[in-house]
Amino acid sequence: NHEMTIQSNDELAILASEMDRLRIELNQNIENEAKIKEAHHELITSLSHDLRTPLTTLRGYLDILSLHCYKNEQQMDHYLKGCIEKTEQIKDLSNKTFEYSLVYEQDFSLQLEKISSQELFDYFQDNLEYLELEGFHLQRDINFHEKELLLDFSMMKRMINNLCSNIIKYAKKDKAVLVGFSLKQDQLKIVFQNEKKQNIQHVESNKIGLKSVQRIVQMHHGEIFIQDQGFYTVIIVLPTT
Repeated sequence: NHEMTIQSNDELAILASEMDRLRIELNQNIENEAKIKEAHHELITSLSHDLRTPLTTLRGYLDILSLHCYKNEQQMDHYLKGCIEKTEQIKDLSNKTFEYSLVYEQDFSLQLEKISSQELFDYFQDNLEYLELEGFHLQRDINFHEKELLLDFSMMKRMINNLCSNIIKYAKKDKAVLVGFSLKQDQLKIVFQNEKKQNIQHVESNKIGLKSVQRIVQMHHGEIFIQDQGFYTVIIVLPTT
């Protein structure tokens, strides 16, 4: 933490200057490592707290069902529905844990595999259909041909899931959402554009989903462009070879 004093212009001054630069870098690395450790601790504490509630409720519902402590089938269906909702909450929390690791762990590696562009588009299309079921009106801009792609398919699925999840959280349902999927000149381009809700302060967000999308794009040596002027636009360009 102490700056080195440099009082000359000779070789010793150059050495001292380089030593001071190394001191600054080392100090920054130590501070960054401390921040990461603190973030890890906060994440574990938060997750353990957040998991306790749905797990406790889920166990209670399962006990009721296993002991047949319900009056009729309607009440049984109510408890079954509650079990499904709690497992979904637990799944969301586990996904957040993975995304956090993806963003902050530097040694994360891709599992590249050969997939067809049609296979990737089919998964993309499934998510779009879910958005429509949620009440969104989509304007599609689709232009691709059959081609073999070298990608981490599980990462691509997570990326698409996160982009669609952001639409559900932040996009206006009464305004059309533009979605694009195109394959041109050895580049895959995915586009989402929507008009944001007016009041999104109440929406819980640590932006880890968007950060994980950026990390996935970076790991695939692609580019991501985000614009937040009038319309919220995300443009992703990935090399296909």
